[in-house]
Amino acid sequence: MPIDQIGLFGYHNINAYGAVGDAHYDDTAAIQRAFTAVPNTGGKVFIPPGQYRLTSHINVMADRTEVEVDAGAVIVQSTVDYGYILDLNNHSYCLIDGLHVQGAGKETHNGRGSIHMGGSCTNNVLRNCRVDNVAGTGIVDDGNYNMIEGCFITETGEHGIYSSSAYGSQYIGNQIKDAGLNATLTGNFDSIKLSGSQQCVVHGNHIRDCVNGILLTDNATMNAILGNTVKGATLNEIRLASVTLNRFIGNILWHTVSGTDCIRITSGAAQQNDFIDNTIQRDAANGCGINWTGSEPLGADTVKGNRFYATVAHTGTYPAVMIAGENVTKVLVQGNYVYSSNWNTAYRVSGGGIANQFIYNVSNGPATRLNDGGVSTIALWAD
Repeated sequence: MPIDQIGLFGYHNINAYGAVGDAHYDDTAAIQRAFTAVPNTGGKVFIPPGQYRLTSHINVMADRTEVEVDAGAVIVQSTVDYGYILDLNNHSYCLIDGLHVQGAGKETHNGRGSIHMGGSCTNNVLRNCRVDNVAGTGIVDDGNYNMIEGCFITETGEHGIYSSSAYGSQYIGNQIKDAGLNATLTGNFDSIKLSGSQQCVVHGNHIRDCVNGILLTDNATMNAILGNTVKGATLNEIRLASVTLNRFIGNILWHTVSGTDCIRITSGAAQQNDFIDNTIQRDAANGCGINWTGSEPLGADTVKGNRFYATVAHTGTYPAVMIAGENVTKVLVQGNYVYSSNWNTAYRVSGGGIANQFIYNVSNGPATRLNDGGVSTIALWAD
């Protein structure tokens, strides 16, 4: 065994600490010894090929810990009785690269993440990790300035990525599939959820087959949702509740479930959010492209330069853009394009919305350009 595999120069091969990797032996204690051996100044934990069975979670024990994972190395969870699989344990400046976690089955687990970054975690990078078939959430970020990049997350009991009160974190280029989709589970779970998070970036993620694609809630503010592709949500590709000053730009939303909306802005004073240059396509009947609804004040949002398509005819009054309720005010709808007569109404105000503006929008197909049941300002219309 090379001497550098037993801790020299800050390099810790888990095999040198007793890990076997045969999918049967309990490697928990051996792997934890390797992480515990990393000094306070940091170091590298190396995981060679093998299937390493865990019966409890592993704690990172030092800042600047780097986890290097060889191809063919898998961390195997033996039971869903414990929530975390790898807990960064409030440490910072760590790099987890290529970790593959195989869970023991989808169940709810109180929001715990298979890979968990707590509230004091800052400037960590999770890159090219894979999380399969796990209880709870795939990856949780409760910290600041962390990055989750290029990860593949599938078959989770709860959310794919859960960002809770994070600040300045980035979630980029991840693939998330079948997050929270399990008939035995209760609750609505999301591929990416930002709860109270601020100034985070969600960019270039590919999301398929979920309950909600991207959910912002609980006063999440000043986040940028950019260039994501979301397809096949049973509820909404994007959903907002009680959030302000967020921007949704250049996303592709592809809805395949009848009776629900692509984008839904619901109760809780969701205001001053911008939807710009998004592409929204419905391949299922009877739902809106974007829908404001709720009993609490909503509005002061901007909807500009979006494109709405429908490949299936709607049998009810389901417009591309719906403003529903007297508390929805001051929404600016400008320069949008509605294609296909499958939308029977392009834009609709219902229930007395006030001071909403429709400027230079295009309706190419729907019989009714605007069904105005509120008090709206129609400054200009472009056919």
